[in-house]
Amino acid sequence: MGRLTGGSALRLFALPLLKAVVINCLTYNVTYDITNSTVTPDFPVTWFLPEVWTEDNNGFNAGGGGRITTTQGATMNFTFVGTAVYLIGVKAPGSDVISITVDNTDPQTRNISSPDANVYWFRQMLFAQEGLNPGTHTFLVNHSSTAGSRLSLDQIIISKDTDIPSGTSGGPPKNTDAPDSAPQPAAQKNKGAIIGGAVAGVVALVAIGVALFLWLRLRKARSAARDTRGAPDVRQTTPAHASPWEPPLNSTVVFTPPPIMRFSSAPGGSHTPSIISPPFGSPEVGPSAMPSPQLGPQSGRVHFVEKPPPTPGPPPYMHQ
Repeated sequence: MGRLTGGSALRLFALPLLKAVVINCLTYNVTYDITNSTVTPDFPVTWFLPEVWTEDNNGFNAGGGGRITTTQGATMNFTFVGTAVYLIGVKAPGSDVISITVDNTDPQTRNISSPDANVYWFRQMLFAQEGLNPGTHTFLVNHSSTAGSRLSLDQIIISKDTDIPSGTSGGPPKNTDAPDSAPQPAAQKNKGAIIGGAVAGVVALVAIGVALFLWLRLRKARSAARDTRGAPDVRQTTPAHASPWEPPLNSTVVFTPPPIMRFSSAPGGSHTPSIISPPFGSPEVGPSAMPSPQLGPQSGRVHFVEKPPPTPGPPPYMHQ
């Protein structure tokens, strides 16, 4: 299994995230409230037939009101510039099916009836169309259900791209009281904030990518160092020759020094060997092996008294 390098990690994670952040930062939504008589801010909408669309005086709507119809075949259409469109309205017990057409394509049906027979659901997403190419699009909603069912509309939300000129149809709202050549500080301020957010997001993603690359590189270097490291140098030292008179390091081992040979003269010029005990008494190692001190003739001095060797016996043959 191959290892993940810094470059591949940057391509797999950082670039898609960077693309998503940039796209989101360069796209914004404009909400148009459908009131009892107009669409705020000013947005051209065609109601057909106008007389079958009435006021929906309900305080639960986003703008405090809306437009409602119970006539089969009643439509509402408009033209917009953007990349997505959303239709907000009411899901009511008396609602049924509507059909929506975007850019003169095949109609799409949606069931807008309430999931509960006794509950009205306000500010609900009745339809959403995303992923449109930047540019001008058409939208039409048709009350295609049977007569008597209700269609209540509350808001229109359009997603726009900052690259779209503000003077085109469906762009950010303009101040109609000012001349066309007058500056639009609010729009410029909004655009500056969006660009600033996009730049900050790009810088943050680059920093994350660099940190990830350095971490992977350091990890790879440490792994290579562990692979090339050899076995530890183990050296065995040979202990020096121990003296027979030295006790072993382990005090629990009984230590027996070699015997001392002493020769004594016997009548007739022969020498009889005899074995005497070591000068320290008991051969055991430990506190009990030390001889007990005895006071000598001179007070204040401590010395050890050694027993004299045994007197040899008479020779085996004696001449009368």
